[in-house]
Amino acid sequence: MSTYPLSHLPPSTASNTRPMGSPVANPSSSPRQPPGVSAASGNPRDRSDEYVKGYPRLAYFFAECPRYFHLRSFSALSVRALLYRQHQLAYLEEQLIALENEDSRDPDPYRAMYNRDFGKLVEPPPGHEQQVVARCELYEKLIKRTKEYEKALLRFEQLGSKGRNSAALENVQRWLMDPEGCDIALTGLDGGIWGTVDDPAGHAPDLIAVVQQPESSIIEGFLGHRFLTWSRRLPTWLRCLVFWSNKQPDDFGIWSHRARSFKVVSLAMGNIATSIFVYGAVVSLSFVTSQAFGLLIILPIALAVTSCYLLFQNQQFISMLATLCAVLVALLANNDAREPHNAG
Repeated sequence: MSTYPLSHLPPSTASNTRPMGSPVANPSSSPRQPPGVSAASGNPRDRSDEYVKGYPRLAYFFAECPRYFHLRSFSALSVRALLYRQHQLAYLEEQLIALENEDSRDPDPYRAMYNRDFGKLVEPPPGHEQQVVARCELYEKLIKRTKEYEKALLRFEQLGSKGRNSAALENVQRWLMDPEGCDIALTGLDGGIWGTVDDPAGHAPDLIAVVQQPESSIIEGFLGHRFLTWSRRLPTWLRCLVFWSNKQPDDFGIWSHRARSFKVVSLAMGNIATSIFVYGAVVSLSFVTSQAFGLLIILPIALAVTSCYLLFQNQQFISMLATLCAVLVALLANNDAREPHNAG
């Protein structure tokens, strides 16, 4: 069997060749950590320390809490670009109109057909090639510029329908100042676009929420942006009772709770309150014989149920409960009407 020196072997073969008796590397061994990076914890949520303060830590925060993700839409720049595209199309439109009028007045019968049959632009006769090429190039420019203009209009419409959430921005401002967060480490040109805790309204005027959130009720917004920041100080059992979950606080003080959790808690609170008011009214009316006293009971209850609708937006449950109560009242009325007849 012939042997070759390592210098004559292919690079891949030479790199895999080892001296006799040398230890074999264990392929199952874990790769070495990159320099400057600590070993990752088993819980991915405990890795915020691996992201240095500044934009890396801010990006980690937005990735974990996408409902707080706000960026500038640069709407003024978008409008300027749209105005410029509009000018380009207006100029091309004038060129096209001028060519069409020239063609219609030209004594050449073939050229006069350009405005009546686009097929004449496909296979022009000898002597008309240059005219046809000029018109085809103009149409191609119009197609391209019109498509770009329409896309820009649609993008602007989509971004224009997005708004910002002031309560979510306050959480971003707190994270920017938090020693465990960015710790005021953003010094770039766009470092102050989110405002500060001392000046909450000092953010850029064209900030938008990148991730569109469903419209929330008043109580749902309070739970998600106000109560959540206080809940870190609550006992574990009370926090589990409120959110119906034993989820432990993460690096953001459970800021990364799903918005669905707040909606479920809000609807549960609203449904319980509405049920108490409605069933209380039904029971109270069953013991009232005077119509005046009945009105005194119904009016406050109606006001309370309306308040529940405005605060919790639980209109589906209110509609279902109102239908059920109407059926119960009708059954009670029929039962009362039968009793005198049976007694007679």
